[in-house]
Amino acid sequence: MQSPVRVLPFGFMALMLGCAPAEQGEAGDRGAAVEAAVSETAVMAAVIASPASGDTVDAAFTLMLETRNVELRPAGTMEPGTGHHHLFIDRAIVPVDTVIPAAPGIVHLGAAQREYTYDDLAPGPHVIIAVLGDHEHRRIAGALTDTIQFIVR
Repeated sequence: MQSPVRVLPFGFMALMLGCAPAEQGEAGDRGAAVEAAVSETAVMAAVIASPASGDTVDAAFTLMLETRNVELRPAGTMEPGTGHHHLFIDRAIVPVDTVIPAAPGIVHLGAAQREYTYDDLAPGPHVIIAVLGDHEHRRIAGALTDTIQFIVR
């Protein structure tokens, strides 16, 4: 079974992206509806498969990623319908069509990786946003992001 795509939980981020804010709670129902919309419209989406939003994780944990309607390819691959993941930890995402910078709190998975191990996050609450980038590390227009909130022990 595929993991549901989660709608951004922050009202201000949802408004920035032109989406309605997510309801808290009924993640399964909301996820199924979003998943159906993504599949029907062939919208590209970055998906955080695990951990789940609301989880408590150890100081070292592996984030697992998936995609919808896009093939993962290494940075520099100029093929339609391809891209690669970027992770924003505890920071806002860049606007669409903007080059994703090499900066603290941003992880570039330019080799088309589907996982990333964190081992240096401070205990407490954190937010990770998965974003798709194109061959030049620009945020892909129209691609949905995925956000989780979690706690590090």
